[in-house]
Amino acid sequence: MRIIFNGREEDIEKSNFYDLLEKYNIDEKKVVLILNNEILKKEDYKNNLNENDKIEVITVVGGG
Repeated sequence: MRIIFNGREEDIEKSNFYDLLEKYNIDEKKVVLILNNEILKKEDYKNNLNENDKIEVITVVGGG
C-alpha cells in the first residue's frame, strides 16, 4: 500500500497508525498526527491506514 508520510511516498504493508509510529520509533505521546490535512484524534490511531493517505507527524515541544 502506498501512503505519503512526511512528504515522502512510502510503500508499507496494511497497518494502523500505532504500527506506523512504531516502525519509525516515534513516541505517540510526543506527537500529533495530521491525516489528509486534519488532526487525528488519539483514539483513532487504532484505525487502519488507507491507500494514498497523507500523514504528517508534528512534534509537540513544551517550554516557557
